[in-house]
Amino acid sequence: MKGRATRLFVTPFVEALARIMHRYDHHELEEFFRYHRAFRYPLAGEFSFLTRLGKALNVAYDWGLEVSTLSEVHERLMPKKIAQIDLCRNYEHKHQQLSETDPNKGLHRMIGISPSSI
Repeated sequence: MKGRATRLFVTPFVEALARIMHRYDHHELEEFFRYHRAFRYPLAGEFSFLTRLGKALNVAYDWGLEVSTLSEVHERLMPKKIAQIDLCRNYEHKHQQLSETDPNKGLHRMIGISPSSI
């Protein structure tokens, strides 16, 4: 179940937001969500950039680091200057436990679902 949070939450959520923006003719926001949808592992936290871009970014310090960084890059660069590459064929990602009973750990914490919101 590699990429569970992305596959089960982020991808469907971002895709739904893009469709809603399209339906209501919010094309700039639709493009923003399609940009996020284009990344295979948007929650991996694995990225690199030039020093001058890094100095210009407002980097988040909490669990939203990955999405925030992708959003900041989108705001500051033209799409043709952004690339995603695979460095190797068999990369083992760090996986969080489901943590079904504790919303402060694992996947619960990553996607911000609390028992009271279910």
